[in-house]
Amino acid sequence: MKQKVNVAVIGAGYWGKNIIRNFANNTRTNLVLICDSEQDRATKLRDMYSPGTAICNDISEVLTRDDVDAVSIVTPVYTHFEIAQQALSAGKHVLIEKPMSMLYSEASKLVRMASDKKLSIMCDHTFCYSAPVKKIRELIQAGTIGQLLQINSSRCNLGLLQTDVNVLWDLAPHDISIVNYVTGQNETPVSVRAYGKTIPGYNHEVDAMLSIEYKSGLHVNVHNSWLYPVKTRKMSFVGTKKMIMWDDLAQDKVQLFDKGVNVVNHKNFEYYDNSVENVELEDLEPLELMVDEFVSSIIEDRTPQSSGVEGVKTIQLLEAAKRSINRGSTILIGNKNDR
Repeated sequence: MKQKVNVAVIGAGYWGKNIIRNFANNTRTNLVLICDSEQDRATKLRDMYSPGTAICNDISEVLTRDDVDAVSIVTPVYTHFEIAQQALSAGKHVLIEKPMSMLYSEASKLVRMASDKKLSIMCDHTFCYSAPVKKIRELIQAGTIGQLLQINSSRCNLGLLQTDVNVLWDLAPHDISIVNYVTGQNETPVSVRAYGKTIPGYNHEVDAMLSIEYKSGLHVNVHNSWLYPVKTRKMSFVGTKKMIMWDDLAQDKVQLFDKGVNVVNHKNFEYYDNSVENVELEDLEPLELMVDEFVSSIIEDRTPQSSGVEGVKTIQLLEAAKRSINRGSTILIGNKNDR
């Protein structure tokens, strides 16, 4: 069994810096190469986190090196597919930022390629490795809140506007991946309805609402915005017995509410509001765990937690949301007429 994985990071920008730091600190990886179009930027990060690591500004150098086992792609979304396809063709395992591609068809092709070549492909769904999300999954899977009925999410702030994608493609992958994770990857979406708002001089939606219906009856509402007066990072999880509130900006991030309504029939029901519990959380570094999961999947020759399949599921819903905005109608998932 391979004991260490030789990794190259492609992209040394805002998020690439964090990826580089975590690969440099991981005891089961050798960070052998950092590739960025701005070589000075890559050199600065190399000197800060991993002295001795090689630097280049040409992706082909990464792909032709025999000592590179895996690549981490931290580049603009529109470049993801082409770089990942080249990396897989060169026999490299791939870690890719969200969303993994601009198209469902492209993302599906990457997953097939990885499977055919027996390579690991994984998406950086960082929140799924965070202490709040891991605890929320534990509570839901244990049946603590009863049957999960509804999830509401608000992920808003002023900026940062992107040049290649709208606000849903930028932020909703967090919400969708969290929903998939806490429900045990067992939910099947059946329809999507989305609304979006643009502003003069900018071609992408800056504020959007997304509603997803699932086969089980679960309903999910997502509000994403780059045009909002305050930063919000909140999700609620409503069950038949209890409710969970997660505010990622609060001191007590996860609270369990023993409250709800007992319905006997349409005219006979009563509310209950018994207690609020601040849920204790582990002290975890999500990005460290995410990087380690990628490395572990390679060493142990297994499917990673946030696999390429999960990335494909996310893009399927994002594509449906964009079609819904453009058409002004509900999109049925899996219906060829809605493609």
